[in-house]
Amino acid sequence: MAGNWRKSRRSQAAGNNCVETRLNGSYAEIRDSKATASGTLAVASSEFVALLESVKLVRWLAWGCMAE
Repeated sequence: MAGNWRKSRRSQAAGNNCVETRLNGSYAEIRDSKATASGTLAVASSEFVALLESVKLVRWLAWGCMAE
């Protein structure tokens, strides 16, 4: 059973300038919040977690470099 669609807490107040994600069994689904009827991208949950961790690491490294 698919979960509810979620948006980033950092999404703009209008709420239509981001992507949405949800879990659907062993997959994570991703869609454009501006074009929800245009379909979704489904990836293995483990791959989605790896993507998020990579993004967090890159942001952390960039922040660390800016602080020096």
